[in-house]
Amino acid sequence: MTETDRPKDWSELLERLRADPGMTAHGFGYYMRDIKEKKPASIGFGGGLMRAAETLNRGLVMGQRAGMSRIVTLLQARAREVARADDADMRARPASSQAMLACALVADLGGFGDWADLRSVAFARLWSRPPDGDRSDITTTWASLAWGHADRIAARIGLDAGPTGDGPPANTTDAPRQIARIMLDDGNRDDALPSWHAWLTDFPAALHDDRTNWNDLLWAARAVHVVIGKVAPADLPAHLVRELEAL
Repeated sequence: MTETDRPKDWSELLERLRADPGMTAHGFGYYMRDIKEKKPASIGFGGGLMRAAETLNRGLVMGQRAGMSRIVTLLQARAREVARADDADMRARPASSQAMLACALVADLGGFGDWADLRSVAFARLWSRPPDGDRSDITTTWASLAWGHADRIAARIGLDAGPTGDGPPANTTDAPRQIARIMLDDGNRDDALPSWHAWLTDFPAALHDDRTNWNDLLWAARAVHVVIGKVAPADLPAHLVRELEAL
């Protein structure tokens, strides 16, 4: 995506998504048509799984659930291979564990089942790694908050329960910290909305700058609307689109 192609805001980004849910000439169609011929081993442990999940999560936002079941079954088979793999170096890298959680998000929001066992493996591996302040830590934080694990995130980043402060986050890194604190405070969704809306507003630019991705969007939305706001997971994609249209 060049600078001239950069979406100015969500209105333009949604328009592009409706025209092409893959955001490329082939992305979504590739997984919806051709992956049926693939075998689990043809999908990479980390980046391959993550990109597949990101494409399908984008499709869920655009109401493209039909036809995903076979693909999700394939991704689950690959995720189970990742969970069983006897490769210490691979297990130590966050990408494969985050990819499992991204695929679990597709299954959850699409109504394709609860991958609790795979989530447990992925979180155990991620939480055993000390935080190092990189982009991957933000992904781990969003994924953890998506299933309500604010306590584990607090332990990782030294976040204590306490006043959440006023106003939106200063930057996209602050948003998950503020939402984690709201969870620890047993706050309601209204408390999280300033941080959430500020993060959403920045999303098109952050996506362009490779500071975030579509999996982060759905993890963050699940944290705010399902964990805090009690929206049913299956209703989240449509709920999110209505919210984006209102920005």
